[in-house]
Amino acid sequence: MSHHVTFNDLPQGGEKFEPAKGGKLISGFGAAGLLGLAGSAYLFFTQTDVFAYSWLFAFFFAFTFVCGGCFWILLHSASNSGWGVAVRRLWEQLANMALPLAILGLPLLVPQVQTHLYEWMNHHREAKELLIS
Repeated sequence: MSHHVTFNDLPQGGEKFEPAKGGKLISGFGAAGLLGLAGSAYLFFTQTDVFAYSWLFAFFFAFTFVCGGCFWILLHSASNSGWGVAVRRLWEQLANMALPLAILGLPLLVPQVQTHLYEWMNHHREAKELLIS
């Protein structure tokens, strides 16, 4: 028994994702994302210490995926091999998340967050104030 596929069996113009089919799923993910951002904003203004540790953990968890995607792309390119062609697009999409991740890392630069995360910085700030005055 043969499972031969010809070009006539493929759809015209190739396979494409139809947003109408995944509209409810996309809307659900968007709503979950907005709910998560609203919860993060609430914690940022009410319990900054809880927000700081949670955001730092989530940021570096996502950062490992971005670095992993970059690593596999670099390894695939450096070895000039064909073994990763099937999953290369996945790695590229992971690496493309570097800019959104950089934007999501901006709250870690806010002084109210740094006060809870990096206690040694508080000592340096106090020493700087003593030197200036």
